[in-house]
Amino acid sequence: MSERKKRIYVDTSVVLGNFDIDETRRQKTSVFWNAVRSGEVIAVVSSVLDNELKSNMVEIVQDFLAALPKNQIERIVATDESDDLAEQYCRKGCRERLS
Repeated sequence: MSERKKRIYVDTSVVLGNFDIDETRRQKTSVFWNAVRSGEVIAVVSSVLDNELKSNMVEIVQDFLAALPKNQIERIVATDESDDLAEQYCRKGCRERLS
């Protein structure tokens, strides 16, 4: 029986961390993206991430995401249920919703 790969949810900071001016943060993020490229982990990205990046996305970020192996990316779509859960979370004190 083969071992199941780790699936790690990617938020905006993980994508933008690849372009951070802080070298330490950039290096830590690079370790994650190298693990995605090598097939060690699956990056789980959502429509929420797409919406957050849409307003800030520059060509270099688009190119970076497009170059990732498609078989190492799992796309999920926000649902009414996930939106309701996010609203509940925010009512209990999280940061302001970005989307």
